[in-house]
Amino acid sequence: ILSCVYLWAQIAAEKGKVSHAALRVISVVALVCAVMVHSVTAWIFGLQQSHEMWHTALLAPWFVSSALVCGTGLVICAAVALRAAGYLQWDQADLVKLAKLLAAFLLVDLYFFGCDLLTEGFPAASGAEIVAMLVSGPLAPFFWGEVILSVLAIVICVVPQLRTTPMMVVAGIFAIAAIFCKRVQLLVGGFQVANIDWPAVLTPYTVTDWQGNMAQAYSGLVYWPTPLEFGVALGVVALGFLVFFLGLKLLPLKPADEQ
Repeated sequence: ILSCVYLWAQIAAEKGKVSHAALRVISVVALVCAVMVHSVTAWIFGLQQSHEMWHTALLAPWFVSSALVCGTGLVICAAVALRAAGYLQWDQADLVKLAKLLAAFLLVDLYFFGCDLLTEGFPAASGAEIVAMLVSGPLAPFFWGEVILSVLAIVICVVPQLRTTPMMVVAGIFAIAAIFCKRVQLLVGGFQVANIDWPAVLTPYTVTDWQGNMAQAYSGLVYWPTPLEFGVALGVVALGFLVFFLGLKLLPLKPADEQ
């Protein structure tokens, strides 16, 4: 809601209907709320002491940095698409600035990731099992996928010869995919090493070895989304697309000479 209000206020300010002081106030409120939304979400995970991978003080800033990465990548892709469709006029220099921001956000996100892995793995306690699971265990494809996609996106964004419009879109897609890989690691990895004797919920989606005994049944992945959870995720994505296309339909985004 705040994003929609801020976008409306920015368009109204360009028409002289909203003062620049009011626009600054709205932007500050939106920024603070955005940071708090991601921080509170991280604290919901991070304060669960029974899950090794979630119990870290870095989770809140890590969520904020991931939001900056994913959001900037989405803005790059949307800006290029809207410019191609004639809805917005973007200078190439503006896209280059976004690409540089994306590279900076990715570097910060990877830095947080490295700090978290070092803290978990160095004491050789239960956190070392988490690191091993990510680096060479069942979640290794998502771990290395995040690292490789992030590095490729950074290279595209920092090398001037590669900062063409199609390649910057590729970098944005790579950044979004990298954050998705990280989310899979975080969510599934938090359930991977159970610190309690019995899983909280027994469902067919958590059993990995149904032919063995109870201890062997949960020796692999101990979590997999249920159809209901897949439906919730699909609904959230669909709501985002709905708001986006409603904005294209209702907001005066086309250049003034075409209206």
